[in-house]
Amino acid sequence: MNFKAKALTVLALTALLLTSCGSPVESSPSVSVPSIDELPEKTAEVNVHSADAPSAEMDIDINGTDDENIVTAASDTYDSSYYDENGEKMDFSFTVDYDEEFFEDDLFIGDSISTGYSGYGILNEKNVFAKIGLNPLSALDTEVTTVNGDMILSDAVSLAAPKRAYVMLGSNGIDWLACSNMLDAISGIVDAIHDASPETQIICLTIPPVTKEYDDANEELDVMDKIHDYNSRLAQLCDDKDIQCIDITTMLEDNEGYFVDYYAETDGMHFKPTAYKMILTKIQYTLS
Repeated sequence: MNFKAKALTVLALTALLLTSCGSPVESSPSVSVPSIDELPEKTAEVNVHSADAPSAEMDIDINGTDDENIVTAASDTYDSSYYDENGEKMDFSFTVDYDEEFFEDDLFIGDSISTGYSGYGILNEKNVFAKIGLNPLSALDTEVTTVNGDMILSDAVSLAAPKRAYVMLGSNGIDWLACSNMLDAISGIVDAIHDASPETQIICLTIPPVTKEYDDANEELDVMDKIHDYNSRLAQLCDDKDIQCIDITTMLEDNEGYFVDYYAETDGMHFKPTAYKMILTKIQYTLS
């Protein structure tokens, strides 16, 4: 091909390219992206006033975390919103912040409520001296199954020589035993612990509240009034004996002074796992 023919071919190709470049290009549809301020806030809402309210076997999911998997080592805050029996929205927030090692050498003494510390795996069995049905009047003479065998309280304390001993007794008996009789027994329990292990720090815990349903079911007694009376006199007893009394009752109460359903088992008295973790947090905070 001669030079003239080549030149014509180049010109033809150039013209063809220019014609193609001039064709309109179809535009893509526009997409609107919301700003951060426009994004909806995600909240965890749990309805616990229905008959399907969770029990210990199926605990409330807080921010997508099963209660039994809550980490208890370092300041984790959980928020929840739920509705009470009147359909009113109630907001609760709590911080679980305790160290299991803090309680490594301690002993929790109590009734069926206290069995939950080891029953739920929150504390080691060696840290718990508790039995279903135990009350202040029976605590000294009743044998309890421990990791070291069946033994009464004074023997268990003597053998363990705990750094701290926490006494929470009275819930089992609040319905039928006189406060004065229970407190006299608590005084004897404190003395027995001191005699068995003089270096042990003894701390009494107030007994927890009950739910409104539990209180209403007892037509002959205002249970919460008696609990508050018992706890007030327990605090005075501890002051007289120069030992510490830690209030774990108030933080478990709702605005009306009853056990918050969120922490309470369906019987209105026993604890869901979260309540134990809150109590341990309160104890460590108070003693640290």
